[in-house]
Amino acid sequence: MIDFESIRKPIVKGLKDYLQCQVIRGNQNAPMPKFPYCTYNIITPESENKGTYGIYEDGKARKPVTLTLSFTSHSDDYAESVNLASKAREWLDYVGTTVLSDNNIDIESVGGITDRSNLLSVEYEYSYGFDCFISAFDVIESAEQIGEGEIKTAQIGEAAITQMEDYDELNERLEKRLDGVK
Repeated sequence: MIDFESIRKPIVKGLKDYLQCQVIRGNQNAPMPKFPYCTYNIITPESENKGTYGIYEDGKARKPVTLTLSFTSHSDDYAESVNLASKAREWLDYVGTTVLSDNNIDIESVGGITDRSNLLSVEYEYSYGFDCFISAFDVIESAEQIGEGEIKTAQIGEAAITQMEDYDELNERLEKRLDGVK
Protein backbone atom coordinates (compact mmCIF):
# COMPACT_ATOMS: atom_id res chain seq x y z
CA MET A 1 0.00 0.00 0.00
CA ILE A 2 1.19 3.53 -0.73
CA ASP A 3 1.38 5.98 2.19
CA PHE A 4 -0.41 8.88 0.46
CA GLU A 5 -0.35 11.11 3.55
CA SER A 6 3.45 11.04 3.77
CA ILE A 7 3.51 12.32 0.18
CA ARG A 8 0.57 14.75 0.32
CA LYS A 9 1.36 16.61 3.56
CA PRO A 10 4.89 17.91 2.73
CA ILE A 11 3.80 18.93 -0.76
CA VAL A 12 0.72 20.84 0.42
CA LYS A 13 2.62 22.53 3.28
CA GLY A 14 5.56 23.44 1.04
CA LEU A 15 3.32 24.89 -1.68
CA LYS A 16 1.22 26.81 0.85
CA ASP A 17 4.33 28.37 2.40
CA TYR A 18 5.88 29.22 -0.99
CA LEU A 19 2.73 30.50 -2.71
CA GLN A 20 1.36 32.35 0.35
CA CYS A 21 -2.19 31.19 -0.41
CA GLN A 22 -4.51 28.33 0.47
CA VAL A 23 -3.72 24.93 -1.11
CA ILE A 24 -6.72 22.63 -0.74
CA ARG A 25 -7.96 19.31 -2.09
CA GLY A 26 -10.19 19.83 -5.11
CA ASN A 27 -13.62 18.33 -5.79
CA GLN A 28 -15.02 18.85 -2.30
CA ASN A 29 -18.49 19.81 -1.14
CA ALA A 30 -17.30 22.82 0.82
CA PRO A 31 -17.14 26.57 0.26
CA MET A 32 -14.09 27.62 -1.73
CA PRO A 33 -11.67 30.09 -0.12
CA LYS A 34 -11.26 33.65 -1.38
CA PHE A 35 -9.17 34.13 -4.53
CA PRO A 36 -6.38 33.32 -5.13
CA TYR A 37 -6.04 29.69 -4.06
CA CYS A 38 -4.77 26.39 -5.45
CA THR A 39 -6.34 22.96 -5.56
CA TYR A 40 -4.77 19.55 -5.92
CA ASN A 41 -6.18 16.14 -6.78
CA ILE A 42 -4.57 12.73 -6.84
CA ILE A 43 -5.81 11.73 -10.28
CA THR A 44 -3.85 8.49 -10.56
CA PRO A 45 -3.20 6.98 -7.11
CA GLU A 46 -1.24 4.10 -8.61
CA SER A 47 0.01 3.64 -12.17
CA GLU A 48 0.11 0.49 -14.25
CA ASN A 49 2.51 -2.28 -13.33
CA LYS A 50 6.10 -1.03 -13.64
CA GLY A 51 7.76 -4.28 -12.73
CA THR A 52 7.35 -6.90 -10.10
CA TYR A 53 7.54 -6.95 -6.35
CA GLY A 54 10.94 -7.46 -4.80
CA ILE A 55 11.52 -8.49 -1.22
CA TYR A 56 13.86 -6.09 0.58
CA GLU A 57 16.12 -6.65 3.59
CA ASP A 58 13.45 -5.30 5.94
CA GLY A 59 11.12 -8.15 4.90
CA LYS A 60 8.77 -5.87 2.95
CA ALA A 61 7.84 -6.44 -0.66
CA ARG A 62 7.95 -3.35 -2.91
CA LYS A 63 6.99 -2.56 -6.49
CA PRO A 64 7.62 0.80 -8.22
CA VAL A 65 4.55 2.82 -9.26
CA THR A 66 3.83 6.39 -10.34
CA LEU A 67 1.28 8.72 -8.73
CA THR A 68 -0.18 11.57 -10.76
CA LEU A 69 -1.18 14.73 -8.91
CA SER A 70 -2.98 17.59 -10.62
CA PHE A 71 -2.52 21.18 -9.41
CA THR A 72 -4.72 24.11 -10.43
CA SER A 73 -4.50 27.79 -9.49
CA HIS A 74 -7.76 29.78 -9.21
CA SER A 75 -8.22 33.55 -9.39
CA ASP A 76 -10.51 36.26 -10.71
CA ASP A 77 -7.43 37.78 -12.36
CA TYR A 78 -5.83 36.15 -15.41
CA ALA A 79 -2.22 37.17 -14.67
CA GLU A 80 -2.48 36.16 -11.01
CA SER A 81 -3.74 32.69 -11.96
CA VAL A 82 -1.02 32.10 -14.55
CA ASN A 83 1.72 33.38 -12.22
CA LEU A 84 0.46 31.25 -9.31
CA ALA A 85 0.47 28.10 -11.47
CA SER A 86 3.96 28.93 -12.70
CA LYS A 87 5.20 29.50 -9.16
CA ALA A 88 3.66 26.19 -7.97
CA ARG A 89 5.30 24.38 -10.87
CA GLU A 90 8.70 25.96 -10.10
CA TRP A 91 8.44 24.85 -6.44
CA LEU A 92 7.77 21.22 -7.40
CA ASP A 93 10.35 21.22 -10.19
CA TYR A 94 13.19 23.06 -8.45
CA VAL A 95 12.74 25.24 -5.35
CA GLY A 96 11.15 22.54 -3.18
CA THR A 97 13.46 19.68 -4.15
CA THR A 98 15.29 19.74 -0.79
CA VAL A 99 12.02 19.55 1.17
CA LEU A 100 10.76 16.83 -1.14
CA SER A 101 14.00 14.84 -0.90
CA ASP A 102 14.03 15.15 2.90
CA ASN A 103 10.57 13.54 2.85
CA ASN A 104 11.58 10.77 0.40
CA ILE A 105 9.45 12.22 -2.40
CA ASP A 106 10.86 11.72 -5.89
CA ILE A 107 9.35 13.91 -8.62
CA GLU A 108 9.62 12.08 -11.98
CA SER A 109 8.42 15.03 -14.04
CA VAL A 110 6.20 18.10 -14.00
CA GLY A 111 3.92 18.67 -16.98
CA GLY A 112 3.20 21.88 -18.84
CA ILE A 113 0.75 24.52 -17.62
CA THR A 114 -2.60 24.54 -19.41
CA ASP A 115 -5.77 26.65 -19.27
CA ARG A 116 -8.48 25.13 -17.05
CA SER A 117 -10.70 28.22 -16.78
CA ASN A 118 -14.47 28.18 -16.18
CA LEU A 119 -17.40 30.53 -16.59
CA LEU A 120 -19.26 30.52 -13.26
CA SER A 121 -22.79 31.86 -13.96
CA VAL A 122 -21.93 35.54 -14.61
CA GLU A 123 -18.35 35.59 -13.28
CA TYR A 124 -15.23 34.24 -14.92
CA GLU A 125 -12.76 32.17 -12.91
CA TYR A 126 -9.27 31.94 -14.34
CA SER A 127 -7.71 28.56 -13.67
CA TYR A 128 -4.36 27.30 -14.87
CA GLY A 129 -2.79 24.02 -13.92
CA PHE A 130 -0.44 21.14 -14.57
CA ASP A 131 0.14 17.51 -13.62
CA CYS A 132 3.03 16.21 -11.54
CA PHE A 133 4.31 12.62 -11.67
CA ILE A 134 5.78 11.13 -8.49
CA SER A 135 7.76 7.90 -8.15
CA ALA A 136 6.65 5.75 -5.23
CA PHE A 137 6.58 2.17 -4.03
CA ASP A 138 3.57 -0.01 -3.44
CA VAL A 139 4.63 -1.73 -0.21
CA ILE A 140 3.39 -5.02 1.22
CA GLU A 141 4.35 -4.92 4.87
CA SER A 142 5.12 -8.62 5.28
CA ALA A 143 6.55 -10.85 2.60
CA GLU A 144 5.11 -13.78 4.56
CA GLN A 145 1.73 -12.83 3.14
CA ILE A 146 2.88 -13.93 -0.29
CA GLY A 147 4.88 -16.91 0.91
CA GLU A 148 8.53 -17.44 1.47
CA GLY A 149 10.90 -20.30 0.89
CA GLU A 150 11.94 -22.42 -2.02
CA ILE A 151 10.31 -25.02 -4.17
CA LYS A 152 12.06 -28.22 -3.19
CA THR A 153 10.23 -30.62 -5.50
CA ALA A 154 8.11 -30.26 -8.65
CA GLN A 155 5.96 -32.97 -10.19
CA ILE A 156 6.23 -33.26 -13.98
CA GLY A 157 4.13 -36.14 -15.18
CA GLU A 158 5.13 -39.13 -13.11
CA ALA A 159 8.61 -37.76 -12.34
CA ALA A 160 9.37 -35.78 -9.23
CA ILE A 161 12.03 -33.18 -10.00
CA THR A 162 14.17 -32.01 -7.10
CA GLN A 163 16.06 -28.78 -6.75
CA MET A 164 19.42 -30.51 -7.04
CA GLU A 165 18.64 -32.22 -10.34
CA ASP A 166 20.91 -31.53 -13.30
CA TYR A 167 19.18 -29.03 -15.63
CA ASP A 168 20.68 -30.57 -18.79
CA GLU A 169 19.20 -33.92 -17.80
CA LEU A 170 15.87 -32.27 -17.04
CA ASN A 171 15.79 -30.54 -20.45
CA GLU A 172 16.61 -33.80 -22.18
CA ARG A 173 13.76 -35.57 -20.33
CA LEU A 174 11.33 -32.78 -21.22
CA GLU A 175 12.33 -32.88 -24.89
CA LYS A 176 11.75 -36.66 -24.97
CA ARG A 177 8.33 -36.11 -23.42
CA LEU A 178 7.47 -33.53 -26.05
CA ASP A 179 8.53 -36.04 -28.73
CA GLY A 180 6.16 -38.58 -27.19
CA VAL A 181 8.93 -40.76 -25.68
CA LYS A 182 8.49 -41.76 -22.04
